[in-house]
Amino acid sequence: MRHVRSHQALQLHATSGLQSRMLRDRYEIIKQRIMRNENFRPPAFVASEKPNYFEITPIKNLSGCKPGSYLLFGMLTQMTEGKHHLEDPGAFIELEFSGKITTTVGLFTHNCFVLVEGEYTDRKTFRVVMLGLPPSETRDETIQMFGYNADMFGAPREANTIVRDACFFTAIGQLEKEAVNISFVMLSDVWLDDAKVLAKLRLLFEGYSTRAYIPLAFIFIGNFTSRPYIYNGADYQEYKDLFKTFADLIHEFPDLNRTCQFVFVPGPSDPWGGNIIPRPPIPEVFLTRMRAKVPNAVFTSNPARIKYCNQEIVVFREDLMSKMRRNCIVPPDEEQEAELKVHLSKTIMEQCHLCPLPIDIQPRYVAFDHTLRLYPLPHLIVVADKYDAYITEKEGNTQTINPGSFGNQGCFMTYSPSDMLVEMCSV
Repeated sequence: MRHVRSHQALQLHATSGLQSRMLRDRYEIIKQRIMRNENFRPPAFVASEKPNYFEITPIKNLSGCKPGSYLLFGMLTQMTEGKHHLEDPGAFIELEFSGKITTTVGLFTHNCFVLVEGEYTDRKTFRVVMLGLPPSETRDETIQMFGYNADMFGAPREANTIVRDACFFTAIGQLEKEAVNISFVMLSDVWLDDAKVLAKLRLLFEGYSTRAYIPLAFIFIGNFTSRPYIYNGADYQEYKDLFKTFADLIHEFPDLNRTCQFVFVPGPSDPWGGNIIPRPPIPEVFLTRMRAKVPNAVFTSNPARIKYCNQEIVVFREDLMSKMRRNCIVPPDEEQEAELKVHLSKTIMEQCHLCPLPIDIQPRYVAFDHTLRLYPLPHLIVVADKYDAYITEKEGNTQTINPGSFGNQGCFMTYSPSDMLVEMCSV
């Protein structure tokens, strides 16, 4: 599979073939990653002393095979009501979930790409014995595969003449480590219609404005009201007034206002994104005073991607935990891993996707599905969720966090890129 930059303008209303292409691209990305894994790579020579490897059988090849044990790779789907199937680009097969099934850590929903080990039966079905997520690949391994000069971030380059080789990234990485006073502050559910939240924000700004080193950025993540936005005149004016008030509050702290970046990521209840992802930025019609008083305010889409030196941060505001858990076709193995946060983190990292749910459960703009991909894996994945705040252990050099609800609990998190340290805080 080759990765080629597209210069074609994308449209919100996708063509009929784009959804199948979206799934096929996801399949190919994960398949190529699997085949780079040493456990799935066949030996270069027949006489090689390499131990046995896992061989994946294409589903269409089963039609000419005798019943027996096989390993398949494909997407979990439902072709018939009440039955589960596995599909790859060539064919599909009905799955039988009878008896005890071994699973890896993860949340298994339809549209997830999985490795399935089991028995091909004489009824032309596949009896599942083991269900697993495909093995992940570290960010460094992916980048080394495609070369350091491959632009996987996608932002415009100001200096296209710079050769981005290993030496360039090493030099930038050294600067990154030396900048020990750089930090990001992340807050979710910043309810501007709640007087208690505004008081906490004032206290937060007062604390940081008196410090010797001011954060590089405050990342404010929606929802920005405690109740969903209703599309009427009253809510329109109230929402606009809330951002006026917040702009005035930031303007009271000139050192922060002059030095910091203020990043705003919309939530599911903010206008006018609706329930479809990715969500556009908060409309400019609400931001007149914010633009005038806070010159460093940045309003992004949801999800948002932030680049700092060599590091990439992905911010996604979605109540993902409850949606994924509710739509699991097999329960997560809590004996193997008791923490649901680890199951969720493993799933999105090994699916290379922020939301691998079917489109009828989580609608999305198909032409913009690539904005939800995690390939290569970023350094920090911020899944802002109404679920309790958490920080997971690093997988390679990637970590998943949830800053929790600032509106409910006054909690937030700070991130120090020099040592890649996340701290949970409260006010």
